[in-house]
Amino acid sequence: MVKNLPYWRLSGFYFFYFGTLGIIVPYFGTYLAERGFTALQIGELFALLNITKIIAPFIWGWVADTFGKRARIIQAACLMAFFIFSGVIFADSFVWMAIITFAYSFFWNAALPQFEVVTLNHLHKDTNKYSRIRLWGSFGFIFTVISIGIAAKYFPFEFLPYIGLAGYAGIFFISLFVKEKNGIKLQAIDSTFKHLLVNKNAICFFIVGLLLQASHGPFYAFFTIYLRENGHPTDIIGELWAVGVVAEIVIFLLIHRMIPRFGARKLMLYALAAAVLRWWMTGAFASSMLMLVLSQLLHAGTFGIFHAIAMKLVNSFFPGKFQGRGQALYTAVCMGAGVAIGNYFSGLLWEDIGGEQVFYLASAAAALAFIITLLFLKDLPEDRQDDDLIVIEEC
Repeated sequence: MVKNLPYWRLSGFYFFYFGTLGIIVPYFGTYLAERGFTALQIGELFALLNITKIIAPFIWGWVADTFGKRARIIQAACLMAFFIFSGVIFADSFVWMAIITFAYSFFWNAALPQFEVVTLNHLHKDTNKYSRIRLWGSFGFIFTVISIGIAAKYFPFEFLPYIGLAGYAGIFFISLFVKEKNGIKLQAIDSTFKHLLVNKNAICFFIVGLLLQASHGPFYAFFTIYLRENGHPTDIIGELWAVGVVAEIVIFLLIHRMIPRFGARKLMLYALAAAVLRWWMTGAFASSMLMLVLSQLLHAGTFGIFHAIAMKLVNSFFPGKFQGRGQALYTAVCMGAGVAIGNYFSGLLWEDIGGEQVFYLASAAAALAFIITLLFLKDLPEDRQDDDLIVIEEC
């Protein structure tokens, strides 16, 4: 392992960050539904939540790459997210909820891409060990998603914003103890960001990532609502969310060995094929607990494998001083625009064609991503050594 790696501080940030995600993603839609918001409005609010991933990370990525002080940017973003999120408690209309959602997520979504850079710089040449730190985010997600699922059996969802505030406070608190890697500097790259971006593989990768994350849109916004519509109790739904994240943890423990053995492209194809199957199963077998469990286990591929590959490829496509903007672009295009598109159209279509058909459309989006990868995404830097992927040097 890397010398002087602040393992527990880095892991703690992921624990609280994704623990908070385990509050918002599975249950915020249900909270909104119980407050009287329509499916279209819920889809639009989730789209806003992800649209800020298009704007915020790239703005803050440029600031961090230009002026440094990544740790300070992360801390400020976490503090602002905490204060603005408190407005959810008092928002009494769709307009106010939309303004608050956009504002707090603008800062919340700024933190993670910059923290990914901090983590990868601490790891230096051992980037394959990233997953051993990131898996603590999965533990945080499991903890909150199960806890809230149980609590929701006994209490109305009005408690959700207060739990969210506790999560944001935890993220800010742990961010105060995370420092940037000392004694290194990013190597100058004889290129421009635009030149690195105009690369066939990079363009194809971002298109594939956008389509895959768009296929996750109905899952993030409506999975809990969908299962409740099909008669599943909230505590069981929380456990189903946890099943997917447990599968993700297993992948994070193994992926550092899988990438050198199988290569990035083959693993990406598996992840995309898993997404095609997962969303079809979710649509077709909403009343079958066995099939839902099996479909959730495919989260190991649709998120775990793809995310680990993405972290490796983004740092290959955008090395050196462009790391922050590369991570921000991945967040903006894939996690932002992709998920927002999926959120919006799932909300738009949910009441007209039903949840089953929406998940079939998600499966079709993943199938298109699979075809693009198979035909156009080739010669990935899958056999490079780790020191080729993050170009930093000792001072």
